[in-house]
Order: sequence, then C-alpha cells, then structure tokens
Amino acid sequence: MTEEVELPHDDAAHAAMLRGQRLEYLTIGWNVVEFVAATTLGVVAGSIGLLAFGLDTLVELFASIAVARAMPANVPNPGCMHLSRSGRGSFRRAMSRG
Repeated sequence: MTEEVELPHDDAAHAAMLRGQRLEYLTIGWNVVEFVAATTLGVVAGSIGLLAFGLDTLVELFASIAVARAMPANVPNPGCMHLSRSGRGSFRRAMSRG
C-alpha cells in the first residue's frame, strides 16, 4: 500500500525535483568512479586503507541508489497533485483521478 503525498503546484518545486534527480544521478556516477579507483589502486598498492575507502564508497553507492529509487520515476507537470511515496506508477494513477 502506498501513501499519497501532496506536492506544491509551482514551477519552482518542479525545477527543484528535476535538479534533485540530476544531482542524485551525478552522485551515483561519482561513487562508481570513486569505488573503482579506490579498490583498483588499493589492490595495486597493497593498501588496506584504500581498500577500506573503496568499501565505504560502495556503501555510499548503495545508499545513493536507494535514494534514487525512492524519488519519483517521472517528474510530473507542476499541475499534477499526487505522487505515491514509492513513485512507481503514481503518475498514471494521478492522471486517471482527473
């Protein structure tokens, strides 16, 4: 069961949602690069510190993916009123309510 959330009806909120999605995808990309670099260099250098840093980055990557999945899949137009917290299929449900 999903819980419905009211969204503001202005362009600023819409722009903020889009910016948040872009920043989250940028964070995921950065974490992937950081994980690969830290673990590769840790293995090459034989550094436990770099390997630990790479594993810490892997945890951050999983957290970033969880945040991205919790964000709405499709950012609706500012006139759309409802999004479910899961964000899955909510745009169609909101549009069918008229």
